[in-house]
Amino acid sequence: MAKFHIEIYETTHGQCPVGKFLSGLSKEAEAKSYRELELLAEFGFELGSKKVKQIGPHIWELRFWADNTPIRLVFTISKQVLVVVHGFKKKTQKIPSNDLKLSEQRVADYIQRNS
Repeated sequence: MAKFHIEIYETTHGQCPVGKFLSGLSKEAEAKSYRELELLAEFGFELGSKKVKQIGPHIWELRFWADNTPIRLVFTISKQVLVVVHGFKKKTQKIPSNDLKLSEQRVADYIQRNS
């Protein structure tokens, strides 16, 4: 039985930026992304710090490689729901500030609309 349920963030206008990111990947990378999310749902933080890392207050990243590229899916937790708010291909050692800021904004939006 899964520890968590996965939800993909939607904007107030019904847009799904994470879904758009995932569908823009190769079919293999998209499939791997969903497999990684399934593992996250099943095992949660037991995946360890090489896979899951906290990057801000109430914000974590799921870390994996697909198509020889580091992929990051950023999520928050609300009760037993992992809400994926952002996805990007990591190209630098540090998370780009615009990706972190966007993730923080989406988490705040999600919390505001769902509390």
